[in-house]
Amino acid sequence: MKLTTSFVLAFLTFAGSGCSTVVDPGGTGGQAATTSTATSSSTPCGTKTCAADEFCRDISGTCGSGFSDQLICMKKGTACSDGDQVCGCDGTVYMSEGCATLSGVNVDNNGKCKAPSGTFACGEKFCEVGSQFCRESFDPSKGGGEGTSSYSCEPAPASCAGKPSCACIPTCGTMTAPMTCTADTTGNPTLHCSTD
Repeated sequence: MKLTTSFVLAFLTFAGSGCSTVVDPGGTGGQAATTSTATSSSTPCGTKTCAADEFCRDISGTCGSGFSDQLICMKKGTACSDGDQVCGCDGTVYMSEGCATLSGVNVDNNGKCKAPSGTFACGEKFCEVGSQFCRESFDPSKGGGEGTSSYSCEPAPASCAGKPSCACIPTCGTMTAPMTCTADTTGNPTLHCSTD
């Protein structure tokens, strides 16, 4: 079997991240799963202390700078789960949030990771260029009164004709506050919505 250079490099990069690739015989279509080989001691987490098999999860997506009520101890798990690619606070793009959790890494809503080819950053997620737009939903009632944002990739309407922009994406729907829309340096739009 001939392996491409990019596949070998991707495997070596992933294998060096503290996880080992194993075949999942449990019926996931032959896809690879991962198990953690990393070990750790107890970790402080706001007003709590996480056990060795847990990590301090910052549900605000701000890489540990969230308020203490946004820091929770979470089990690292034993296998990667399917899902969308996410940006980890260590600057690594993970196959899913479950894979980041397995490695004990929080997701980064600030989108500091380099987006994979054909995608653009949407908080901690990555949306497809040309077919999706990013939607930020801000809830001011969370995060100790500071508010928190969640992000999603939404399909662009047909009227965008394969080039989503602020001019053709829909409004925020039932959210009451005025919406705003911004675009990155290559024109990929993010719709900013708030519940207040």
